[in-house]
Amino acid sequence: MKDTTTRRSHMGMRLAIGFSAAAPLLLIGAPIAAADPAVNGPDQGQYLISISDGQSEVWTITPSCGQTAPDKTHTYNCTEINNGYSGWTEQVRPPEWSFGPVAGTEICPDGTKTSVNEQTYSFNPVALTGTITVSRWYGCADHGGASASELPPPRTFTMRKL
Repeated sequence: MKDTTTRRSHMGMRLAIGFSAAAPLLLIGAPIAAADPAVNGPDQGQYLISISDGQSEVWTITPSCGQTAPDKTHTYNCTEINNGYSGWTEQVRPPEWSFGPVAGTEICPDGTKTSVNEQTYSFNPVALTGTITVSRWYGCADHGGASASELPPPRTFTMRKL
C-alpha cells in the first residue's frame, strides 16, 4: 500500500512541476494572439496613407471598443480611424476592414482636384494596403476627364506607420 501512495505522490509532484513549467509558455503566447492585426487591426498610432494618384493623408488609428455581441457569444474588436485633414472619423471592424462612404477628393487628368461626395475605403491590416472606391462625385468633365456619371476606377493605397 505504501508503494502505491508513494508512486502517486511522485506522479503528482511531476505533474505539478510540468504544469508550472508550461504556464509561462502559455502566458508568452497570449500577447502574440492578442496582437494579431488581422483580428485587432493595425497597431495604434499615426499612418501615412500614400494613394496611387499621388495624394496622401495621415490617419490616426486607435483601438476604440470591445462591444459584446447581442447573443453574448463573442466581443467585436473595433478600431477608430481619424483623418484630421479631411475631418472624418470612422470605426472599422474585422473581418471586412472597410468604412465609408466619406467625402474626399479625386485628381482630374489636368491635375485639378474635384470633390467626391462618397468614397469607400477597404484595407488589409496585415499587408497595410487598401483600395478607395468612389460611388458618387462631381466629375472631371471640365478638366479633361470623365463626367459625374462615369465613376473613376478604384485607387490603391499603402499605409506606413509614422
